[in-house]
Amino acid sequence: SVGYIWGLKWGFPVQLCAIFVSSAFIYLVGRFLLKKRVNEHTMKYRLWRAIMDHMGKDWREAAKINILMCFIPMPYGTHAYLFSL
Repeated sequence: SVGYIWGLKWGFPVQLCAIFVSSAFIYLVGRFLLKKRVNEHTMKYRLWRAIMDHMGKDWREAAKINILMCFIPMPYGTHAYLFSL
């Protein structure tokens, strides 16, 4: 809808900035405001605990898991939020 309103010339940069700012905001909220609360909830699940333990071992493995998680159908913003934990 931004491209329709602003046109391609201005719509693309506006949308790109909006995506960047919203992802950064979601990451900061997850990292500093809600980390403890969400950690208590997510660590109840074995799969999530295993993913987080494996990601903490090596940054290359973390990057692979992060890329693979991009292909899971999740609402926008969930990916950035979950990996801020």
